[in-house]
This record gives sequence, C-alpha cells and structure tokens, in this order.
Amino acid sequence: MIYMKFAKIVLLINGIVDVLIGISLVFLPNIMAQLLGLPALQNHSLYFAGGWGVAAISFGVARIWASFVETFVWYNVILGLLEGSILTVFSIIVPFIYSGVTFIHVSMSIAVGSSFMIIYAILLILHFTKKKTTDS
Repeated sequence: MIYMKFAKIVLLINGIVDVLIGISLVFLPNIMAQLLGLPALQNHSLYFAGGWGVAAISFGVARIWASFVETFVWYNVILGLLEGSILTVFSIIVPFIYSGVTFIHVSMSIAVGSSFMIIYAILLILHFTKKKTTDS
C-alpha cells in the first residue's frame, strides 16, 4: 500500500503543477513566454496559450481529484506516464524541426515531462511487480 500513498502524492503534486502552469498560461502568458526566452505573444498565440492553459487546468483538477479516489489512481498514473513521455519526446524533437526554437525554449517542458514520466514509470513497475508477487 505504500506505492498507493506515493502515487497519490505524485498525482496531487502533478495536479498542482498542471493547475499552476494552466493558470499562468491563461492569465500570464507573456510572462511565461519571457521566462522561456520567447518574444511577446501576439493575439493568435495568446488564444492558443489560453486554450492549452484551460486543458492543463482540467488535467490538473482531474489528477488532484484522482489523488483522493483510489479507484482512479492507477488509471491516472498510466495517463501521466503517457503524457510525460509524449511531452518529453515532442519537446526534444521540436528544436530539430523548427529553427527558431531552442532547447532553452523547451527546457521547462522537458524538465516537467521527463520528471513525471520517470516517477510514473517507477510507480507502475513497482505496482505491477508487487501485484505479480502477491498473485503467486
């Protein structure tokens, strides 16, 4: 059961991070852009930042909620692993595709995505290893 407690804590932290990033994308997108070394966003970019901010807030609320409901913990851990993996790979590939994007620009995405990807992968390995040993 220690893995369940740790998974709940990770989901709660990931949810809070998602909500904070989402709020900053909705209400402070140009500050986020400046932190990543990007120029000030124009109207269409502000719209996309806000839209992704709303999505991040939704993911965050779902993770926070799941951290309190045992039934949904492992489903959200799997989704977190999937999201972290895709975000990390995407962030690594983008600087090679778009000449104006550097690794400094994607550094936050790589840091957040890979951190949670690794933690969720470890949690799933421990969870399924424990499950197999208890089933035997």
